[in-house]
Amino acid sequence: MKIRRMMQEDIPSVRHVAEVTWHHTYKNIIPEHIRTEFLATAYSDKSLNYRMRNNVLLVVEDAGHLVGFAEFTPLQDSSEVELSAIYILPSHQGKGIGTQLLQEGIKNFPDAKVIKLRVESRNAPAKSFYLAKGFLPTREYTILIHGYSCEITEMEKHL
Repeated sequence: MKIRRMMQEDIPSVRHVAEVTWHHTYKNIIPEHIRTEFLATAYSDKSLNYRMRNNVLLVVEDAGHLVGFAEFTPLQDSSEVELSAIYILPSHQGKGIGTQLLQEGIKNFPDAKVIKLRVESRNAPAKSFYLAKGFLPTREYTILIHGYSCEITEMEKHL
């Protein structure tokens, strides 16, 4: 496994990982047409190029194939960072890749004291992962994603 910064030529592979993972993870939580609309917007070339310039996007390669990625967003308070996304292909989940991405991402923010994230409340595997890594829930609320109501749990971990 190799973790590195995302490059321009990784965009199609990152988009593929996001699509496969989102449809797998949220198939019983978010309707398919909402997932498709969200992915088209959030993982467009324009969106990914912006995110590469402004955030830390890390990718994981296994045998030359991109199998996962994570995005870390610096917050206005320089002591805080947000884990904006972490997606691993279903075939590679449960192998420690998410943990490695999390650890590697945090290294990019040596002054960070808190890492925050938001997770769909019904995404039990992700919530379990974050709890196991020391994140604690801080609040819950509802948002609309392309008109669909999603329950969100905010979590944070003190570094």
